[in-house]
Amino acid sequence: MQRFFASQRSPLEPYAQDFIRIANTYDLPYYLLPVVSCVESSCGKNYQKNAFGWGSDKIDYGNDFEDIQMIAQKISSLPVYKEYMKTKDLFDFALAYNHPYAKAYYKKLIYFRSQLP
Repeated sequence: MQRFFASQRSPLEPYAQDFIRIANTYDLPYYLLPVVSCVESSCGKNYQKNAFGWGSDKIDYGNDFEDIQMIAQKISSLPVYKEYMKTKDLFDFALAYNHPYAKAYYKKLIYFRSQLP
């Protein structure tokens, strides 16, 4: 994960191990939040409140670590993500996370997912 963030020149690189640990805590694939941050904020380079585009980037849960933790918790518990939590299919995630633009969003998720082992 650290190499991935370094290759993207991401300011989120110091949180690489946190991404993995938090994903494990909430039973999410290790790659989900990193690829979302890349789609939503150019891997953490362009955002105001949170690197995940949550609440149209108007919601801040504190620092980047707290943002990672809260977004993971929400994805794992909100009913809209129920299908995704069953299938772990990125298209199901795209439908829940960015429904109006799910097809295009999915393609972007796949692009960044392909860059991780």
